[in-house]
Amino acid sequence: MAVAQSNLSRLSSPLLPYCLLTNPPSLLEDIISHYESSQLPDGSLYQGERQNDKPHGVGCQTLPNGNFFIGLFENGEKHGFGQELIDGEMFSGSFFEGKRDGPGVKVFKNGDQYHGEWKNGVEVGEGVFVVDGKEKRKGVWIDKEFKVYSYM
Repeated sequence: MAVAQSNLSRLSSPLLPYCLLTNPPSLLEDIISHYESSQLPDGSLYQGERQNDKPHGVGCQTLPNGNFFIGLFENGEKHGFGQELIDGEMFSGSFFEGKRDGPGVKVFKNGDQYHGEWKNGVEVGEGVFVVDGKEKRKGVWIDKEFKVYSYM
């Protein structure tokens, strides 16, 4: 399907993270206005680009429970930059073969944030927790536990 000139024309550029983080409603509106929704085998709804009848390129997937992902897909998997909302917690960052992988930011229900790295869906290495919007706790993940080593 040919896409009219819109925010979608910028999605293959480095503007993708900026576009998603600063103005997701207009990006979502572009996707909704240019693509029909269809149901995926897992029961979720998908709107966006496709290849071989799988999500591929930019799109939005909404699960029956209201969780969603908006961003890049490859061969039906989240792959590249995107934002996902899971049980009231927002993650913005990199995905590889469907899992969080690379730099990202997780915003918890209470507004606290974690800035760091993920590998194969799990937090790894150094990161920073921002608590109450001001206190920063720098630390490292060891055996799936965050060990604080400084306060900033």
